[in-house]
Order: sequence, then structure tokens, then C-alpha cells
Amino acid sequence: TKDNEAKELIRRAIEDNFVFEKLSEQSIDALVDVFEPTKVYPPMSLILTQGEDVQPIFFFIIANGEVQFEVDGVKVGR
Repeated sequence: TKDNEAKELIRRAIEDNFVFEKLSEQSIDALVDVFEPTKVYPPMSLILTQGEDVQPIFFFIIANGEVQFEVDGVKVGR
């Protein structure tokens, strides 16, 4: 089970993401309930590779630290 802090982190991430902007409160509540924590990645870890077939599809929420995004080897976000 998730504690209230984890639930709030997930809720904020969902509400702040344009992908989920049209969801009802009921749908957001349902997503908060089904999101599950994954592993902790050490610094400089590769989380996903462009073009990789990932099943199921994941939505990552970064609680601590930072992530760099690259497309075709070019940094496009942090």
C-alpha cells in the first residue's frame, strides 16, 4: 500500500501532466490507486532506451533526483 505522501506525489504528477488533463477526479483517484513504485535507479543509470519496446507501458514519476531526456542522442529535457 502507498502512504499519503506517495499518493500525493502521484496525484500531483498526474494533475501536472497534459496527458491526463481531461481526466475526471474519479479517474485520477483510480490511477493513483493503481500506480506502483518501481525500483530506485543509481546515479547515471539508463532507464529507457529510445525505440525500446517496453510492455507494459510505464509512466515514471521522479520523487528525488533528476533525469535527462535524449532523442537521437540530443538532450531535449531534464
